[in-house]
Amino acid sequence: MKSNYLFLIFFISSAVLFSQTPKCHVQQNNKSQVYDKLRNEHEKQFAEWVQNHKTSTTQASVNIIPVVVHVVWNTPVQNISNAQVISQINILNEDFRKLNADTINTPVGFKSLIGDSKIEFCLAKRDPFGNPTTGITNTQTTEFSFAPLLGDTNIYYTASGGRDAWDTAQYINIWVCNNGGGMATFPGVPRPFTGMQDGVIMDPAMFGNMGSATPPNDLGRLCDHEIGHYFYLLHIFNSSAGCMNDTVADTPPQGVPILGCPVLNAVITDSCSPSAPGVMYCNYMDYTDDACKNMFSKGQCTRMNWCLNTFRSSLLTSQGCLAPLGYDEFIEKNNITVSPNPSNGVFNFSLNLKEEKNIVIDILNVIGERIYSEDFGSKKNGSIRIELSSLKSGIYFANIKTGNNLVTKKLLIQ
Repeated sequence: MKSNYLFLIFFISSAVLFSQTPKCHVQQNNKSQVYDKLRNEHEKQFAEWVQNHKTSTTQASVNIIPVVVHVVWNTPVQNISNAQVISQINILNEDFRKLNADTINTPVGFKSLIGDSKIEFCLAKRDPFGNPTTGITNTQTTEFSFAPLLGDTNIYYTASGGRDAWDTAQYINIWVCNNGGGMATFPGVPRPFTGMQDGVIMDPAMFGNMGSATPPNDLGRLCDHEIGHYFYLLHIFNSSAGCMNDTVADTPPQGVPILGCPVLNAVITDSCSPSAPGVMYCNYMDYTDDACKNMFSKGQCTRMNWCLNTFRSSLLTSQGCLAPLGYDEFIEKNNITVSPNPSNGVFNFSLNLKEEKNIVIDILNVIGERIYSEDFGSKKNGSIRIELSSLKSGIYFANIKTGNNLVTKKLLIQ
């Protein structure tokens, strides 16, 4: 059945989290004729692209796309850790590359259809100005929650309590904030958003697989779903009536979303797919629980690569994943913390380095005189305790040499 509508944004409400009966809320263009015309044009372009790539519908090379994650928080539980962000990026890289271990749970009838999109993601290493970055921004806000589905655009703007986007042509922007669900913008369609409102919005309870991530959405699969929409994938089920045609040949037609977590290797049929293997409830674009979603189809991977090579082609030339000069020093600085600071003279230097390096710490006074120095040998992780209680109260500087890098921390003795 032909779909005669196009969604501008996809949003899964808080029902996904708490009642486990998710419903996708969609906002449609108020100029439906223009909208339908564009959709038809896009589907023709997709069909032509597939026809022209018949001999190589699988992307030959791997494309790595830079991501910036904007953590916007009001309460401590909303302020997710860098580790939780990294866990989501790792999940995306596993799932989009067919490297997730739970493909062993894919129903037998669909195993041969599992696709590898050849799309990977990196947390950006350089910001839009060429400066080194962790790819994570952290913004405390006075806003307890955001409601983008209701037309609230505050999350997109620092001045409104959110966070300004990085260049949306060069980075996938993901905002993590208290909003009760997940949302993504389609490419290439008219919408009531500016270009700087393009990306994905996620709730901290649905992001990554640790920290605030909450069952049944605690394995990072909702972000797979939303990034799928970002790359122009449709739901595999119909959101109104009839049998969905998502324009992907190897996803069976499906009438309604599948909820919960079907038993292993279950065959679920409906009037749209009345015989085995039935509907593809294990697909990331359905509404099953995270634990029961484990695949994109080969056809969906082709469609995402069509989108990446057309509507989102500027991401392919982004420099966001390339480390600028000074990146190693920047990362070292962010991976070395000092506490307590201020202190009475006892400082703990916590290390979380990427590899073992020889650590030398020099303590200098405000006029640059070295008053303490020690070589701690080769270290990667752990804590170094330095006793400076004999020094007078005031400001001092710790020069921390990690191999060839130098990180400076200001210390205050009270």
